Amino acid sequence: MDLAPSAPSSRRRYVRATPDVEIVLTARDLAVLCDLHDRRFMNTRQLQALYGANVDDRLKRLFLHGYVDRPKAQRAFRLREGGGSYSLIYALANRGARALVAERLRPDAAKRDWNECNLELSRNSSRIPHELGIADAYVAFRRACVSRGLDLVQGFELASGRSARALEVPGEEKLLYPDWVFAVARSDAAGEGSLFFLEWHTGSEPNVRYRSPELEHLAGKYEGYLAYARARRSREQFGIANFRVLTVTGGGEAKMQHIAKAAHDVCGGVGVGRFLVTSFASLETSDALDAPWLDAGGGEVRLGA
Repeated sequence: MDLAPSAPSSRRRYVRATPDVEIVLTARDLAVLCDLHDRRFMNTRQLQALYGANVDDRLKRLFLHGYVDRPKAQRAFRLREGGGSYSLIYALANRGARALVAERLRPDAAKRDWNECNLELSRNSSRIPHELGIADAYVAFRRACVSRGLDLVQGFELASGRSARALEVPGEEKLLYPDWVFAVARSDAAGEGSLFFLEWHTGSEPNVRYRSPELEHLAGKYEGYLAYARARRSREQFGIANFRVLTVTGGGEAKMQHIAKAAHDVCGGVGVGRFLVTSFASLETSDALDAPWLDAGGGEVRLGA
């Protein structure tokens, strides 16, 4: 379906004016830039959930001064999701990346041309909604950790110079890419913490293999995770001996049951607690560590228990 062209006032949202006065970056500004670097896209609602309602005004200033972008490709997505009522979507810009390098917060940030990446985004790309979904999970877990005095540690912080993005599965040439790697730990206690690999499942991947062995699917990913676990690779890569795979799905109870069964078929009913699934709605309305998760055996699990 063709979408109506944006009104001039809407188009101005994506055009920078020339600021009269330079701004001095605050600690909160730098934290926002770090989040955009790590998550790729976040919207105003998500950033307000982390930094307060008044961060919206600061985002506008960061945009005007070239530290963040409002990718024009979001226009079509926002129209589909409610038009002007849907939150603006932000991404890191080159100037923001240089600030992170200067502050030694993300030393490699400037190796990527963020402005060009934002400009080249397709208006029909599924990248924006997928990354926003992962950002929803990030916000949910970060808020849950803050409320409990826990530390949320991202995969690249654990990897100690190793690749944190890809998992090497024994016997497979193809690398396994979780949507997000993170750990939850107590800052005042010894121990490794709990390591998680998150899969944000929108339903575009089938639960089981069909048509082609090359097709990306959850059951195939679960097989990869299981092989990775049996080879004890998480200790070598992230310094934590064990992990769980969290799948968040857009479906309801029936979809969760189907995903849990796919995981059960892969693990053969052994170690069913490694694979957990919940719904988008549950993660939205519940504390992420207190939300009900379904394990591969059909049992209910709460991560914070």
